Amino acid sequence: MFIIASVVIIAGHSLLVIVYKGVFVTAAAFKVSHKSLDEQIEVVADFHAHKIAPIRIAYRTGIDMQLVNQLLSGELKPRLFQYLLKQSRLKRREQRLKASLRHKGSGRLSLQDKIETDFGTDR
Repeated sequence: MFIIASVVIIAGHSLLVIVYKGVFVTAAAFKVSHKSLDEQIEVVADFHAHKIAPIRIAYRTGIDMQLVNQLLSGELKPRLFQYLLKQSRLKRREQRLKASLRHKGSGRLSLQDKIETDFGTDR
């Protein structure tokens, strides 16, 4: 599967154009991030901890897709990104455990076990 995505600027607006197998699929306006590099790295780590796909991270936050890919592959600031990713995953684990307290009995226990299993495999 090949998806070709390119950025087109029309009348001052940025559009993401997606073509699949030579057929135009969609064009969507997207954001441009005005955050510093470290803030962008933190945002990418937070979204990645929630298992959001890289293309969605770039689209939803306005962070350059190339930067997202470099961070995920470990090419750019790997120590900082791994540290922030670990912190985001811990925060996500705590959120999920706190939310599991709404359940009662064996449902709560099985949900908490699943959360701990997921957290163990994410490390």
